Amino acid sequence: MTKHPLQDPVDRLVDYLKDARSLYTIIEEQLARTRADRLAGGAATGRGRPRSEWKSLNRAVLVASVGAVEAFYEDLALTAIASNPARYTPPENGWYPIAGSRGIIQTPNPFNLAKLFWTFFRYDPRTDWDIKVPASSVDLGVGSSSWRSKTAAHTGPQAVAFMDAMVQVRHGFAHQEAKHLATHAGIVQRTPTGGLSIQSHHALNSISAVVQVAIQSAEGLGRELQLAGEFRWIKSFSDASWEPLLADTPVAASIRADWGRVPAGF
Repeated sequence: MTKHPLQDPVDRLVDYLKDARSLYTIIEEQLARTRADRLAGGAATGRGRPRSEWKSLNRAVLVASVGAVEAFYEDLALTAIASNPARYTPPENGWYPIAGSRGIIQTPNPFNLAKLFWTFFRYDPRTDWDIKVPASSVDLGVGSSSWRSKTAAHTGPQAVAFMDAMVQVRHGFAHQEAKHLATHAGIVQRTPTGGLSIQSHHALNSISAVVQVAIQSAEGLGRELQLAGEFRWIKSFSDASWEPLLADTPVAASIRADWGRVPAGF
């Protein structure tokens, strides 16, 4: 089967997420080093309170992930126009362009993404989002542990709220305000003093969520535009550790069922 016409934006998502992934690698290295130091010092486990500078790294990962949302969806829209120009319905009088300084998704919240794709293609990507990420007891409001021992599944309006929370967190850090943002399982916690807490698993979840909704949106837009072809797994996905990132998620099931060249055991 031929390559799917919307494959290239999915391939380039690895590059769009490169900064987020590189920053998270630093977090992983620091966590491993601190864990080893604590064990060497006689601690029963390597767990403990994170160092204060890690908070900034966690935030930076999430901010970079939101930037990848904008880059990917602009790429997806432009690629779709080239793939099926007959289904392309531009707004009158150049109301807004897809990309550039006047692009509609410079703030890539779910409403703006839906506005862009509905205007141009009569497709709402939010309808295909189904996100699953690790979460803690605190995230879920069922305990006091911050360890990522549980799972948060977000479908329908919950998935939309999850992605919107990511964008709101970025806005809150950029403008030092996020007064109305509450704890949202798996991506942000509101502290007792009113601040926003982004932990290491929230940082990783921001990368995972972007990959999940990006793939679901590419598949959904392809169906809407009736584009023939097969999405394929490529080596750069494995190099970027997408396999563990997507393990046991709805999008992983879709990949196993419909994609080509899927790694054994995925």
